[in-house]
Amino acid sequence: MAVEFTLPKGSNVTFKRKNQDSETLSTTILDGTSVNISVNKPQSFEDGVVGSTVQLSDVLETVDIRYVASTAGYSNGDSVNSWVNSGDLDGYDLQNEGSSPIDHPTFNTDDVNNPFSTGAMKFVISDSDYSSDYLYWGTNDARKTLEPEDAFTFYMVMATTVLDAKKGHYPLWVNGSARDNSAQTAVDSFIGPGTTFTVRLKGPEFTFTEVDILASPSSNDQSFTSSPADGIVIVVTVDKDGVVRHYNANAKSSNEITIDSSRKFKADTFGGPDGRNQKSPSYMTTGDTLYLAEFGYWNSKLDGQSAATLARLLGKKYEIS
Repeated sequence: MAVEFTLPKGSNVTFKRKNQDSETLSTTILDGTSVNISVNKPQSFEDGVVGSTVQLSDVLETVDIRYVASTAGYSNGDSVNSWVNSGDLDGYDLQNEGSSPIDHPTFNTDDVNNPFSTGAMKFVISDSDYSSDYLYWGTNDARKTLEPEDAFTFYMVMATTVLDAKKGHYPLWVNGSARDNSAQTAVDSFIGPGTTFTVRLKGPEFTFTEVDILASPSSNDQSFTSSPADGIVIVVTVDKDGVVRHYNANAKSSNEITIDSSRKFKADTFGGPDGRNQKSPSYMTTGDTLYLAEFGYWNSKLDGQSAATLARLLGKKYEIS
């Protein structure tokens, strides 16, 4: 009787049958006659081949906002006046309608401090009023904010020439509510002591002497250094209760910190302070530079496994460990 074997199945494992051999056995029946019997050996399989369970495109399938520098259609040195959202959320293309390129970012592939050979958007801070590089959502006369009502997730693939806590140049900026004509980064980070890496979400109620911290989760298993040429992958998740956690390119996560329920995270501009009414903080220096290769956002929280996988796959894509 023949026995059929069903190939094992797995979402990321491929199996292949081995050739099924037979063996001839000699025996003697009751009347002394010698006979040969051919017997098939049991069916078996070669070792399974394990593939990649999840691709980057799988995780990004539902992304609401996504900006990718390398596919934006610019050449090295081009002035950037728009950056199209390839995600699902309408109305969140970035732009700067001003005719002067003074406050426009540029597309860059070859700066010594830019680790992204496929290109990054280069935003430069100026301590002269209203002349830093920036982009915004909406139109010049009807600007939009990025202001999550509930859970959310965002990620950044970037490098900055300054990683100091007070000077870190990150893409999301918030306008001050306690100080007129002032803005600061809505996200920043700092390194230390030791290998501790802290990501800070910040609100608009900052003063000359105090930063408005909403949450500052930290991790102790980071490979980031203070070298300006190091690329950084950061994935930040916030659940409906305000619990914040971040992940790095090694899929390592931070501790959890909860935002006070009375506070909300928001961003007013992208890459730098509002060029009409808001200027950069006094602690920033002309020339502080952000190289942004990719940014993404969900109006929901990715689960921990998906967030860690996203961080790892982005690190792989941009060769960041």
